Amino acid sequence: MRAGDIVVHDCKGHVVALSRGKQDAAHRGRLPKPFDEDYVSGLIFFTECVELEHPILKGHFAGALVALSVKYYPIDRTGRVRQGYFFPFDMDGLRVILSHSSEALPDWPGMVRESQQCQAGGCS
Repeated sequence: MRAGDIVVHDCKGHVVALSRGKQDAAHRGRLPKPFDEDYVSGLIFFTECVELEHPILKGHFAGALVALSVKYYPIDRTGRVRQGYFFPFDMDGLRVILSHSSEALPDWPGMVRESQQCQAGGCS
């Protein structure tokens, strides 16, 4: 995880939140103990997270992401979400997802969608 990396939070076939890395991940010899679980060591990183009021159904955008697929992409060739973490993802994929949402978005996700609309000729 590096500063600027995108995290798409999926739950039961819906995108429920979007995050962007605020800094590069760092290895720590001792991590905080969430819920009394001791992780001892690992990577820690901070993100800015936007929870969506209206989750976006994966079925609305998965097919369009197939065309963007590269090795280890989060969507397979059939449009199914792969199980796992830290798949490569980019702004093009995020634009595809955001094109299926009309909700007002703050900060960086809103700017990404706005840049998509401008590219499509929607800005003067």
